[in-house]
Amino acid sequence: WGTWAIAILGFLLPPCGPWPLARCATGQADAETICVRPCHESDGVLRKVSADAFADQFAVDGAAAALLFPPTRVQPSTRAPLLKSTMSLSSLDSARSFLFVPSNRPERFAKAIDSGADAVILDLEDSVPMQDKDLARALVQQTLAATESAVPCVVRINSPQTPIGQSDVQALANWPGVSALVVPKCESSADLDAVITSSPGMPVLPIIESAEGYLNLRAIAHTPQVRRLVLGHVDFLADTGITLSSDQRELDSLRFEIAMCTRSGRLAPAIDGVTVAVDDV
Repeated sequence: WGTWAIAILGFLLPPCGPWPLARCATGQADAETICVRPCHESDGVLRKVSADAFADQFAVDGAAAALLFPPTRVQPSTRAPLLKSTMSLSSLDSARSFLFVPSNRPERFAKAIDSGADAVILDLEDSVPMQDKDLARALVQQTLAATESAVPCVVRINSPQTPIGQSDVQALANWPGVSALVVPKCESSADLDAVITSSPGMPVLPIIESAEGYLNLRAIAHTPQVRRLVLGHVDFLADTGITLSSDQRELDSLRFEIAMCTRSGRLAPAIDGVTVAVDDV
């Protein structure tokens, strides 16, 4: 394997930890928000960290953080353009840092957009209590319709297989300012049907969080409008009952499959899962 193994299996190396990091973004962030950053020095994929770590000064190495499959190799899209988003697909495809913001905290939206992150994800799912779901959705609509954002604003909806998720899809279909929809708990291409039907041309970022999703990765990657695959390893471990060791080798096959399906589907670089270890950043 030699050098080829290093190039191809870079996706599978352990999390960033003490290795040199690329700067995620500048600016302050609140405790609930999460940032995603690339760290090619170790594994070349994207990571999510807590806002406390995000607010700190990240170590910067001189080398730029290259991604496993550079955006320049993404096949030109023949799909319909975004209907009401002001952001180009290239901005979303090349985004290397993402800042998650709870959608029931609108006072943080502008701060997140100005944080320096390449993209902002307004979260309607895990960070929003059940009793606030409807309010959070309305706040996203109100804010995005009135905001001129210099970065892509992506919305993580609730699972389209639930009534709440179906309401998210209907409310946000081609809504002004929505650059993409992150779809959690995606287990098949069919799970994306409602999103694709409601929002023709809208980029979709499915999260792989279960054994079923893993087994259907190829079909998911080749689904129209899918732009990037996202690993949700915390829920994946819960679904499969796998216990994770410190080097995360148990996720090697999943990460490799995501990398191969990303290449096969001519998608933009995949986004790796969250890291809860932020004390050594």
